[in-house]
Amino acid sequence: MMADVAADAGLYVEFSDKALQDRYSQRREATQAGRDYFTKSKAAQGGQQSERDQPEQTAQREREQQAQKPDHGRGR
Repeated sequence: MMADVAADAGLYVEFSDKALQDRYSQRREATQAGRDYFTKSKAAQGGQQSERDQPEQTAQREREQQAQKPDHGRGR
């Protein structure tokens, strides 16, 4: 469950347990694929993002950018 929550939230984590790390990686890829599909689907419909959705989109992009950066020097 920890791996799923971390992946869904866009957090960058490294688990010492290989099975957890594998689950995290798979869930993260699936979550990203779902987000990409949703974004492309909305764009294909010509839908504009509502003002309400824009802050969440920005926050999500920031979380994803942070998740892609390795966390060197911090405790795990």
